Amino acid sequence: MKTINYIWVLLFLGLTITSCEIPYEPVTDSNDILGTWNTSSINLTTDSEQTLNAYATVTTHMEYIGFNLNQQLTFNSDNTYNLTGTYDMHASFHIVTTFDNSSMPPTEQDIQEDVLDFAEPQAGTWSLNGNTLNIDDGASASEMTVIELTANSLKIEGDYLQNVTVPGQASQVILVHAIIEYVR
Repeated sequence: MKTINYIWVLLFLGLTITSCEIPYEPVTDSNDILGTWNTSSINLTTDSEQTLNAYATVTTHMEYIGFNLNQQLTFNSDNTYNLTGTYDMHASFHIVTTFDNSSMPPTEQDIQEDVLDFAEPQAGTWSLNGNTLNIDDGASASEMTVIELTANSLKIEGDYLQNVTVPGQASQVILVHAIIEYVR
């Protein structure tokens, strides 16, 4: 009997613990996002691999953390947006170069630096469908996931993949993962 009671306690605790996870409700009203938001956190992770034809492969992992955030994002009711202001970034790079067709060993390098007064003013259109935020500045379109949206907090997350090729010279694949938080 003691074993059965023990099993019931474990089952109850398991259900209680898993029941405490509150799934984020999808955004149902795009009016919730309207207005001006101040950037409170920027975290970017970038992984890239560049192949220099018949010479070397350069793999880079980069992490950027924003500070001195003075950036505003405004969503207008006509589905246009404006991104203005500046911010600074702490940047950390880990670079590995592998030489093709060579007996040279790979080289590794770690670099840390601050990128100051980073500005990327943008204007374009936006749409919100459920938790999917689409942003188009006319040159490129991005799809972000709204992780949190309250009266005073907006958190978005997204990935961006870019392939760049210079015929006869190099090719590069870049993957960027971004988490950006805003407050009113």
